Amino acid sequence: MSCPEVLFADSLDFAGRYPPARMSPEATVEAHARLLVRAPWFAGRLVWPAEDLDRLSDLAEGHAPVARSPRTEGAWAVSAVTRPASSEDFRYDLEAIEEFNDRHATEGAAALCIDSLEARVDGIRDIELAIEAVPDRVFPYLEVSWEKDPRGFLAAMAGVGVGAKLRTGGLDAAAHPPAGAISGFLMACARGQVPFKATAGLHRAIRHAAPEVGCDQHGFLNLFAAAALVHARCVEESEVTSMLLETEPSAFSVDASGVRWSGRHAPVEAVASMRQDLLHSWGSCSWEEPLQDLVALGILDRGVLA
Repeated sequence: MSCPEVLFADSLDFAGRYPPARMSPEATVEAHARLLVRAPWFAGRLVWPAEDLDRLSDLAEGHAPVARSPRTEGAWAVSAVTRPASSEDFRYDLEAIEEFNDRHATEGAAALCIDSLEARVDGIRDIELAIEAVPDRVFPYLEVSWEKDPRGFLAAMAGVGVGAKLRTGGLDAAAHPPAGAISGFLMACARGQVPFKATAGLHRAIRHAAPEVGCDQHGFLNLFAAAALVHARCVEESEVTSMLLETEPSAFSVDASGVRWSGRHAPVEAVASMRQDLLHSWGSCSWEEPLQDLVALGILDRGVLA
């Protein structure tokens, strides 16, 4: 794979049902199916609320491939968003996830598999409960508030087979963390060897003004490039913040040799290692905008939009 593909392969978790798009369940499934045809290398998981999995079972018929023994090619990967880990409903969501996976592993059913879940945690005890309760073969991403010091939370997640989740935006300015909070979170994940995913507000590649929410929004290329350089150990935390604040597209380069920013370089081997060990994916309610941005920047070939 080329470096752009290494940087973004399987990276976009499509969350069409969530704000600001708020697509209908039907439109979300249809859009995800189009993504898997248009740019299958780009697609990560379909993000879906755990309390509405029966709807997904119905809608996936005719879109997802059919389960075949002994192995189904192209089964849809799903990330289930549960209720908070501290709530009683969390247990019900976990039961629904196991029932869903059993149903869709059956010969002739629509081939889908929930291989990750996303749950908010408010304390260390929530993390411990989630680790104990999450089913085997389902990887949990535990959402930590950017308004809290993440280090204690991440220390509890280190080395136990879970990842973190960071919310990077929302519907108003107050929901958008400052760049310093994101850089601190990123550095803490790297030091603690805790993988993470990011979600919300990352529709565009480069940081930009967003009058509709009253602030600048973060860019997913800023974040992925910062993670690559952090993983390659060639930037300090203050420089990571500067990368996240960067609004000049020409400051970034993604080519055959790797990822560059302001004279710093992460070789393609480090980029591949970063994607495996640090930044797994990002959630977006649009997949067309990110692809269009990467084409406009010259990072991807225009053929991906055909």
